[in-house]
Amino acid sequence: MKNKDRFFFFGFGQTARYLIKNLKQSKKKFTFSATNTKKTALKTFGKKKFLSFKFKDKLYDKKLIKVLSEADYILISIPPQKKRDLVLKTFSKFLKKLKFKKLIYISATSVYGNHNGKWVNENSKLKGNTKFGLGRKIVEKSWIKFRNLYKLDINILRVSGIYSKESNVLKKISKKIYLVMVNILLKMRLILIKMI
Repeated sequence: MKNKDRFFFFGFGQTARYLIKNLKQSKKKFTFSATNTKKTALKTFGKKKFLSFKFKDKLYDKKLIKVLSEADYILISIPPQKKRDLVLKTFSKFLKKLKFKKLIYISATSVYGNHNGKWVNENSKLKGNTKFGLGRKIVEKSWIKFRNLYKLDINILRVSGIYSKESNVLKKISKKIYLVMVNILLKMRLILIKMI
């Protein structure tokens, strides 16, 4: 019987949830664990039970280390804090010794900055100068340095704001356009009332 793939998610947001849904649809055998900022608990997502370990700032449930050490795939979606990656800062001494198959750090396209409408790809110059863009850029460099130093399979994925059906840039723009239109119609109505 084939062993189950083991996933560990630092942060259990939309990226992790969509991955779980896709894994279930593929009929792949897998288990997973995650982190949260409140407390360690046994939780359920999509009828699958999983352990969610407390991890906030430097504090974490020490039982997390054993489960992390058994993970085949590690996904990190926690955003940088003060231009530092909490996972790398807290767990680098453990990660460098682990035998995981792949670690994926979720970054963002904000690292590219303004390229005046030109196409960008992974080889484009990183011009991000917003708070988020700068933070991600610094953290990416830290992960690349760590990967090269310990010869680990670490990948960086840069996702844009359009990353799910529930929460994306297009929905936010549509909502803003709707609010602007309502505001314009209300003002027009007031003008018409004043004219009468």
